[in-house]
Amino acid sequence: MGIIAFLIILVASCSSCQWIFADQIEGKQKIDKFVVCYPRNFCSTGPEQDCRSDLPAGKFTIHGLWLNELSTPITRTFDINLLQGQLLKDLEKDWPGLQNRPNPNEYLWRHEWVKHGRYFHLGSGTQVEYFQKGIDLFRTPVIQKALSELLIKEKKYLTADILNQLKQITNFTPALSCKDISEPENFRLLVEVTFCLESDLNTFKDCPDKRSCGAHFYVETTALSPSPSPPSPPPPRAGITEELKAPSWAFFRALRHAKLY
Repeated sequence: MGIIAFLIILVASCSSCQWIFADQIEGKQKIDKFVVCYPRNFCSTGPEQDCRSDLPAGKFTIHGLWLNELSTPITRTFDINLLQGQLLKDLEKDWPGLQNRPNPNEYLWRHEWVKHGRYFHLGSGTQVEYFQKGIDLFRTPVIQKALSELLIKEKKYLTADILNQLKQITNFTPALSCKDISEPENFRLLVEVTFCLESDLNTFKDCPDKRSCGAHFYVETTALSPSPSPPSPPPPRAGITEELKAPSWAFFRALRHAKLY
């Protein structure tokens, strides 16, 4: 009896467990979710060698449209040839595969359609409609406004404050997912933003709090990038005997932030 009581207390006090139970019913996802990621942080907090080197900088991209799993799934077969024209261009720009592997885009799209598209019943429930819906959601003005608030470089975001700000802007609260890095410094980085949807896949609603970002986090910081070594000082000119000193690192850092260096 004591063990059962201990487990109940443990589950009740575990924020990640609270998220799981709020998000699932008998292990099945019960909320329709639209998830975007910040590629730079996604790669910085994982095996960096597994990410492409040509990923877009300074923007969020689509991870997936994840439908609730309470309906009867439909077996899906992915056909890359169905994604053509403007839709294909939009997918390559806004829904790219991040992994460094052959055909990374096709790999991600196939995975999303086969795993999550099997619960997609909007319209005729086709592959084209599924991916077009993801693009349409991503380009919704309210989504773009919310994401723009999360793209301030070097800003230390206070989690409670930014969630309140996003609520005021959008009338709903997304869920934030963060991961920690220890090199070159200790940072908690925003990796994903989840937007929860009503069953019509048009109306947004509050998401359960994932609580993985702690009290504060960063979205981007230059500390993640290797800092260039200051250039060597020029040799003394003839007639000048005073030793020339190399500019300080602080000097170059200041210039870089001023976009003069």
